[in-house]
Amino acid sequence: MPADRILTGLGLRLIAVLCLATMGALIKLVELRGAHLAEILFFRQLASLPIVLIFIAARMPGARSSG
Repeated sequence: MPADRILTGLGLRLIAVLCLATMGALIKLVELRGAHLAEILFFRQLASLPIVLIFIAARMPGARSSG
């Protein structure tokens, strides 16, 4: 495995850990400010919905024109 791919993987993993830690801190903050669990879960999932939809659209056969 080339060294540049190892560094890319390491960098992506560090970014993922940073994102998860930030999300955890923000969830604790909004919980302290009075948000209920259902609200927290709703907005957390709503934020990830565009990413999931783009991923699904990119993987669907026939989504790209062959032309």
